[in-house]
Amino acid sequence: MLDINSRIKRNILLFALAIMMILFSYNFLALVFLLTALYLLFTSISNLVRIIRRRKKIDKSLIFITITLLFLGLFLSLNYVFANVIVYFLIIFYQFIVGLVCLFNFYLLKSDKIEGHYFTLFRGLFLLWITISSLVTVYTSDVTIFENIQILYTRLGWYMLILAITYTFDIIRINKKGQDASLKRQFRFKAPIFVTALLPYLTLKKSKAETLYSQEFLEKKAETNKDKNVDLEIWIHTSSDLEDAAGHVDISYKGQTFSYGHYDVDANKLFGSMGPGVLFVVDTEDYSTWIQKYHKNRVSYRYGLSLTEEQKKIVEKNIRQLFTDTYEFTFHTPSQMASYLGGLVSYTKVKLHKFHRTRFKTYFVLTTNCALLADFIVGNIGINTLAVAGVISPGSYKDYLETEYSKLHSNIISKKSY
Repeated sequence: MLDINSRIKRNILLFALAIMMILFSYNFLALVFLLTALYLLFTSISNLVRIIRRRKKIDKSLIFITITLLFLGLFLSLNYVFANVIVYFLIIFYQFIVGLVCLFNFYLLKSDKIEGHYFTLFRGLFLLWITISSLVTVYTSDVTIFENIQILYTRLGWYMLILAITYTFDIIRINKKGQDASLKRQFRFKAPIFVTALLPYLTLKKSKAETLYSQEFLEKKAETNKDKNVDLEIWIHTSSDLEDAAGHVDISYKGQTFSYGHYDVDANKLFGSMGPGVLFVVDTEDYSTWIQKYHKNRVSYRYGLSLTEEQKKIVEKNIRQLFTDTYEFTFHTPSQMASYLGGLVSYTKVKLHKFHRTRFKTYFVLTTNCALLADFIVGNIGINTLAVAGVISPGSYKDYLETEYSKLHSNIISKKSY
């Protein structure tokens, strides 16, 4: 089974950190920074001894790493209290950025005349209010910055505790007998978006280098699902190229793959992070062959789902609804044909669509993105990846799908990677 011992160890550590944060907050973090400094100093000194002993046989990269660790260890050992203040402001900065993303998303939704956008406005304003209040109290009240840090870390501790409890239920469900075919959709606490956004890339080398599942588990999984068919696939792509590291999500159903993104390079804005949304439909086998043939740096994970008849009807209804407000267009300029999608258009038959209205009319990398389209198609059959602060990432999908696949009895019955 998928590294169940590692899951348990992770949870024990998360519980311990959460409780220590709640009880001791600021002092605990100061101790963590101090211990980290001592560890870095010990590691760098050990490396220095190796370098002095072996000299010519030592890789230059080890020398660079050793010097970096030494200076970082010295800095933290002398400034571990200051490091606490830095982390405080980094957390505030993160809240500020997410708040701005929500406000920008509100602007896009309002511009495209999408209903229900005022909740996004409220969410953004609330996060900005937390940011401003956290900063204002530092400079205008009698409460010291260290007391503010303690309050913030206590809140963070409670969040980590809820996250640990959520992960505990995941572990319990991994060996749960019987299948929950309904895949009931629920709210779920997740790690911050900057963590889940990097998950596809962080698992890239690990997935290439080792098998995450024991042969015993794979055999049991195959035996459990021998009478089931893969009705739908969710693809998670990532790449060793930095620009594609955050990943991409596609949906394949009945031999066709649906993909959404900022594919019209002639109309992109904000360095390609925003532009008219483009939906393309392609034969799944042709798409798979093209990726393997022309994108050597890309790794694709294909998670297969077995659906009930009711779930199939829901998926088909969502796909029909998706195309009700689209129009077909074609690539014709040299820059379009030289783009990523242009290469696929040259390789096989692809249908390209843009949107008249709906929230998919305008693509934005942090909100109206490929993961949101996947959520539109499969979200109401129980795929449990509700947006965190309005942001859905491919990493959120991968985190959920991997957890579900690791359960012997779940509707995610297959996984391929290449």
